[in-house]
Amino acid sequence: MLINEVETLLNLSKKSIRYYESEGLISPTRNKYNDYRTYTSEDIENLKKIKFLRELDVSIEEIKKLFNGKIKLKECLNNRISKIETYEKNLYKIKTMCKELSEADEDLFSLDIDKYLKNINKLKKEGFIMNNKKDENSKKILGAVVSGITFMSTFIIFILLISYFQFTLEDNIPWILYLLIILFLSLPVISLIFNIIERVKEIKGGEEDEASKY
Repeated sequence: MLINEVETLLNLSKKSIRYYESEGLISPTRNKYNDYRTYTSEDIENLKKIKFLRELDVSIEEIKKLFNGKIKLKECLNNRISKIETYEKNLYKIKTMCKELSEADEDLFSLDIDKYLKNINKLKKEGFIMNNKKDENSKKILGAVVSGITFMSTFIIFILLISYFQFTLEDNIPWILYLLIILFLSLPVISLIFNIIERVKEIKGGEEDEASKY
């Protein structure tokens, strides 16, 4: 099976599949005729397991230990449970703090901010981070789309200007040359559109940059 087929079958980005390969979690062979990667049924099964464990937020380092037989699945999951329980305790502290502020009917301008910042900073030092993955992903997607459109606009403007003069001036360039220029300027636009789609898929899948997490 080729990487495009694996990507479609498992809904994993090529970037993630290649990353898992670089980490030694899968070992696709190379086709001797065209040097394409060929993924076996074992690779597919391993990728399914990796994807499942990543959905549970198990780290790549933990997954590597599992695949290398250094830890058992039970130990890995118990470690994950322990981290979740710690997160829940810290989340409860945040909830209690919000409830306390709400019931005290605190005013923003008379709030003893140092007292509450001290509690927040203590939680941060313990590694607790309040985040919203959905909001983060929305910002990343917006950033990718905006930057892509901004870059594309340069080529689109050139296409529109050349087309305007081609259709309005009597002394225009040969049509074959015009079409070649438009084709040349259109290629980066088409490439950028595909890149934006790929980037959005990666962000939505939570696989946009595995290497940066570890």
